[in-house]
Amino acid sequence: MRYYVERAPSTLTTTVNDLAKWMAAGMNGGGGVLSKEQLVDMYTPAPLDAERAPGEAVYGLGHFIERLADGSVAVGHDGRNQAGFRARFLMRPQSRDGIVFLSNSRSGLALDRIVCLWGADAAKADPATVCKPQ
Repeated sequence: MRYYVERAPSTLTTTVNDLAKWMAAGMNGGGGVLSKEQLVDMYTPAPLDAERAPGEAVYGLGHFIERLADGSVAVGHDGRNQAGFRARFLMRPQSRDGIVFLSNSRSGLALDRIVCLWGADAAKADPATVCKPQ
């Protein structure tokens, strides 16, 4: 197992329950943990010095931000920092739903597919169109 020297997000160790609590705090107006202003900062795309390329990931404060097929906003992170395991969560704060996965997979490609299928279902979109195999 490889650990980073940083003592911040790249070495975060968690459980599904803790990650679900974090998501709930992000969906319930902060849940007493985060202020609404902090959530707005987290879910607002960070400004860039250069123009964003088409299809480039949009990042807020600790969260990737994406727009699903129905126009709803989903935020999450893919936890690709450690070799040998992956964490993945995606949530829609406005509709208060989400998905969390932890895996002992090195690449986590199956997780990406499952999360994409969840997003397609949540947005009532055709998964064959939205989640094309890579």
